[in-house]
Amino acid sequence: MFKMDLSGLWDVNMACGAMECPPEVYPERISLPGTTSAAGLGPENARIETGFLKEAHPFCGTVWYRRFFTAEPGNEEIAILFLERTKKTRVYLDGVSIGSCDSLCTPHVYVLPNLKKGAHTLEVAVSNDDLPVPGGHMTSPDSQGNWNGITGEISLFFGSFYPKDLSVIPDSEGNTLHITAEMLGAADGETEAHIESKTDFCLSWKDHRLDQMVHLPFVPEHWSADDPRVYTLRIGPEGSGIQKSFGFRTLGHRERSLLVNGKTVFLRGKTESLIFPKTGHAPMDTAAWIDHLKTIKEYGINHLRCHTCCPPEAAFEAADRLGMYLEPELPFWGTIADTEDEKYVSGGQKYLFEEGLRILKAYGSHPSFVLFSLGNELWGSRETMGKWIRAYRSLRPDILYLSGSNNFFVTPSVHPAEDIFSGVRLGHDRLLRGSFAMCDAPLGRIQTEAPNTDWDYDEVILQKPDQPDQDATNARAIKIQAGTGVSVVEGNAETAPAPSVPIVTHEVGQYTFYPCFDEEQEYTGPLKARYLIPMRKRLQENGLFQDWKRYFLVAGKLSVDCYRAEIEAALRSRELAGFQLLDLQDFAGQGIALIGILNVFMENKGICPPEVWRQFCADTVLLARLPGFSFQSGDALRFSVQIACDHPLPETHVRCQLEGTAGIYTSTEAVVPAMSGRLSEQVPALLPLPRVSGPERLTLTLELDNGIKNTYPITLFPPCPELVINPRGIRFNGKSVRFVSAPGEDGLSPREAIVVPAAEQKLPACYAPDFWCYPMFKSISQSMGKPEPIGTMGLSICREDPLLRSFPSEDYTTPVWYPILEHAHCEPAEPDRMIAEMIDNPTRAQRLGILYIKDGYLHLTSRLWEAQDAPEVKALALSLLKGMDSLPDRKA
Repeated sequence: MFKMDLSGLWDVNMACGAMECPPEVYPERISLPGTTSAAGLGPENARIETGFLKEAHPFCGTVWYRRFFTAEPGNEEIAILFLERTKKTRVYLDGVSIGSCDSLCTPHVYVLPNLKKGAHTLEVAVSNDDLPVPGGHMTSPDSQGNWNGITGEISLFFGSFYPKDLSVIPDSEGNTLHITAEMLGAADGETEAHIESKTDFCLSWKDHRLDQMVHLPFVPEHWSADDPRVYTLRIGPEGSGIQKSFGFRTLGHRERSLLVNGKTVFLRGKTESLIFPKTGHAPMDTAAWIDHLKTIKEYGINHLRCHTCCPPEAAFEAADRLGMYLEPELPFWGTIADTEDEKYVSGGQKYLFEEGLRILKAYGSHPSFVLFSLGNELWGSRETMGKWIRAYRSLRPDILYLSGSNNFFVTPSVHPAEDIFSGVRLGHDRLLRGSFAMCDAPLGRIQTEAPNTDWDYDEVILQKPDQPDQDATNARAIKIQAGTGVSVVEGNAETAPAPSVPIVTHEVGQYTFYPCFDEEQEYTGPLKARYLIPMRKRLQENGLFQDWKRYFLVAGKLSVDCYRAEIEAALRSRELAGFQLLDLQDFAGQGIALIGILNVFMENKGICPPEVWRQFCADTVLLARLPGFSFQSGDALRFSVQIACDHPLPETHVRCQLEGTAGIYTSTEAVVPAMSGRLSEQVPALLPLPRVSGPERLTLTLELDNGIKNTYPITLFPPCPELVINPRGIRFNGKSVRFVSAPGEDGLSPREAIVVPAAEQKLPACYAPDFWCYPMFKSISQSMGKPEPIGTMGLSICREDPLLRSFPSEDYTTPVWYPILEHAHCEPAEPDRMIAEMIDNPTRAQRLGILYIKDGYLHLTSRLWEAQDAPEVKALALSLLKGMDSLPDRKA
């Protein structure tokens, strides 16, 4: 068996328009593997896309590719054409059609019949139009785009046989391999096989079917994320055989705990949508995927959920080596209907089901392939979904299956055939993540509660459902978000019981970051960030563009804090088996969702380095359960310590210390009992708090002897009983200032009054940043008749301003601002001096004031008297009172 590489220059025709008749001329050339867009072929796209990356040279239709080759076969009986990744293809050899294929996710394999010695013409028609299914993120403009071309390996194999769909199912208990394949070429035969330096054996087949159990003469090592031991099977002679990677591992669950090789595993996941702007398609070489996955692992991630897509062979090879748990997904986002349903589309559903079989045959032998999902946010026939899962499990019983990711997401329940449940809620109010869009309200705890670390999802998961009334169980029409639009589905309000399978919380986070306008120059490939053009124009028109770098940093810091809150809440949840972020990386689609600490090129944005991120997202994380982050001076800091760890731990000593500008104030040691699961018991801890004369920022540090640590910001406030805050104003030690509704009211000077503008018809001041992206969810909310998103992105604060000199503030939103913002609104303003502004999203791009100077007067949109007992509010009031001397002593 030998292989002929067909990569290189091919002739191309983009004007033929049909797959059934090869063109007479090929006026252009292209280097394959590649795509027409990357090659700059076709008309240039003049559009300025605002909802996704612009493809510079898009093409939808049929493209013909031609290559000449010379065959010099010896005693070979068969020639195979291998096209690793493409769209719909039809292949012609010397002008004669030899077949077609339409897999989006797996290689196209063709038998070239009766190949004679000498020169031949190979023509391949590729169509990215009229696909059997929409294709999810395999074809979406929101991710890699619907390119036309052939990527990955393009080869001819010559030999007496070819093992198509070669599959290896290891059984570690019996030390056996179940090897199957469709043997193209000789109907019956045998060949030598080899597993590295371990063993040699013979494989035989009849009627083109290889199906053999092989008993191994050695005890295999197991594959896991901690110890990724991979074996390689070679079929055929050394140097010219076909190879297949595999690994020994067992997957299962004990109630809601996911088990790998009998040990509990917690999935720290991210969503992978195959967004690679510099190539416009997923990389097809293992080295590139190793680099990609190494970056992801730097941030403590051990799991990739591939959103409506399946990565190529190289991704599985890299994940095998690095120990990454992969979850491919059928390329579908919609309804899987029963055959009697009016929504049933026989061709599309038959294609989808068969595409799942092809994915499992092509990649299922990889030990990194641990989960398989039927699609994203599916609706339709649960019976049909169950049939598909059972058929897939009969083919690959060593993989765990999901009926889909967040199926029936307003009325969820566990499918009896699935091994894992993925969702965002277990009922209308039983939420499994901390943030939601307004159209999917109720909102999450991170969006609606004061920041703290003393909560988890266990109570939500274990909650017994209420007995629904009769009306609640009747199916009814429900409007739901579907992609960037709205669909109407049938559902009911019945609340699901606690799942008896592992629960992975779906698409966690979605906190927005401000755009980085310097990134535009990095788009050197076929995908361009033209969405930055209207954003820049809007900011320039509104006088905000000069501030974008500051907004970028401070909005990003708040989003990182919210991601941390999400991740730590999941780690504290004993009943959860994992989370899947959306995303570690920006998603430059669906309205442009800049929701990653990494940009779309997988580069750190300079807001949170990986070593800091790993303090709260890693295989071992120290957790402090704190009721909040603000405390009274002289009290005691009471909290609990927990350890989340992927490995059993002996009794562990955790140093807890409180540090401030004067050094370490106090410390203690928490002794955490030995733990066999992934989460320790809570161990109470107490640290006396120092007495301070003014607010002071401290740091609570938890640390192990090996250097693993986690830190939490603590703010101390001294008691201030003499301070009075009421609707009339602020009074302290004989000094006072009045709250007024307009400058100059009652003849008061700027030093005597604080203007509190009317809040009616104004945006409320939100603590948490916008969800996903403002334009998409504004449109969806309008379509559903629901409240529109607020769309703001946290505070930008001039903490050095004299009016904040006595207030313990950072330059971005921190917990001390929560009770202040809870009673505030955003005031459109063009101030003389901005002290604290709410950052607006770059689409609407308004200047929104919270605390600012206008016409010489201090303006504050927070109604402090509504939270007059909060220490943070008292501290701000006192700081403002002290700073009033910096203002003019008379009206301008």
